[in-house]
Amino acid sequence: MFLACLPPVAAGFLLLRRVAPAWAAFGGLVTGLAVLPAFRPSPAALGAALAGAIPLAAEVLLILYGGIILFAVLRSTGLHQVLGQGVASLAPDRPRRVLLVALGVAPFLESVIGFGVGMIMAAPILREFGLSSRLAALVAMLGMVSVPWGAWAPGTLVASELAGVDFDALGAASARLMLPAFLACGFAALAAVEGARGALRRAADVALAAAGLWMGIWGANLLVGTAPAGAVGSAAAAGTVVALANWGPRGRPSAAGCAAGSAAGVPPGADAPSRIAFGRALVPYAVLLGTLLAARLVVGITGLPDPAGRWLRSPALWLPVTAAITLCTGLRSGRRAAAAEAALWAFHRWKGAAAATLLFLCLGILMTHAGMANALAAGAARIGGAYVLLAPWLGGLGGFLTGTNTGANAMFAAAQAAAAVELGVPVLGMVAFQNAAASLLTMVSGPRVALARTLVDEGESRQDLVRLPLAADLATLAAWSLLAGLTLRPPL
Repeated sequence: MFLACLPPVAAGFLLLRRVAPAWAAFGGLVTGLAVLPAFRPSPAALGAALAGAIPLAAEVLLILYGGIILFAVLRSTGLHQVLGQGVASLAPDRPRRVLLVALGVAPFLESVIGFGVGMIMAAPILREFGLSSRLAALVAMLGMVSVPWGAWAPGTLVASELAGVDFDALGAASARLMLPAFLACGFAALAAVEGARGALRRAADVALAAAGLWMGIWGANLLVGTAPAGAVGSAAAAGTVVALANWGPRGRPSAAGCAAGSAAGVPPGADAPSRIAFGRALVPYAVLLGTLLAARLVVGITGLPDPAGRWLRSPALWLPVTAAITLCTGLRSGRRAAAAEAALWAFHRWKGAAAATLLFLCLGILMTHAGMANALAAGAARIGGAYVLLAPWLGGLGGFLTGTNTGANAMFAAAQAAAAVELGVPVLGMVAFQNAAASLLTMVSGPRVALARTLVDEGESRQDLVRLPLAADLATLAAWSLLAGLTLRPPL
């Protein structure tokens, strides 16, 4: 168990020391290879696992590149500016605008698309509120709170299948646990922009926005099922923040709200973009959502098998298509030059994130198929009843290592279920803690941090993108650990 802990500890230590994510992943991978002989894995099985991960790696890397290209195109066409002004017009002051994006817009985009693309698409909106590129990237990172339902919940589906529990039941059980995460990340996002004291003054706003997201996702799980629950719930949260922001005498913002709006770069009384302009800015998102939904419907009706069906319904295909459509319709002249510039800019931003993603994926595969992940779970289970206190931390470790809820659940969901059976506690509850914790810690995983760094402008510090999200995540894990101890009591 001690040896199995060394690779993730090495990677985490390097990340906290502000080492680039790709080098942190490389350090963890080298550590894993150094302790590999102690686990005596089958070389053939390990090679087969690495070969089998090639399609997943290709899909994730294409999604990253497509998302960054779409971000570049939105910036070059000016559509992100119009969209940001339109979102700003929905709330009179900057704190509520930040909450609107962090607990509404970003979770919605992540639920619909997944793979961290919500972060890429939320950051330019935040820039229009007057935030620096580093603060925009930081708040967008903290908005990645709907990962159990990201990309229509494939990670939750993997956990349900490996643990032998019902998919929708697991989605609802996971949703019940998410309020501490929404509160912690919402408060951290506001503290990043307004400072800790400013966030404390707006604690009621944070609580209402988090409660709207929590009740929306939980209710959607119960009413329409797990797959669309993230999109429906985040839309409910956005509506809550908009209603809260416009609540007041005669629906007018307060003087303090106007002052905050001026600080955000939108002077009091400034006209919001026209409905036509705002509608045009929403077209890329509508195209992406529409093509993804249509592709999934076609695959479902025709029963198209993988790999063709998988690629047809993947954002890896439709993100570049959306970027191309946006570029062609948004630029009246100089299309070739603008397209080449966007592609080149995206490639330079993508290559670092791609390297970190590949290395962390290899580390996750090594730990899973060499037996390190099982050694961690089995060693922890020998602790006895106190294991339930550690279960959320083990799930969080998987999310931190792999950067995906799917990968983390593939690593630990079966082991967590086996530990629950051995201890005599509810399997559904144990796997729900695994699913929630794994999804939350993807926020500070190497691939996500690398992706966030691509959103920070040249010449601006890219450091300190980890500490605040990590603090929010650790506070949530501590709350879940206490909650697991109270609700998953082994029989005497």
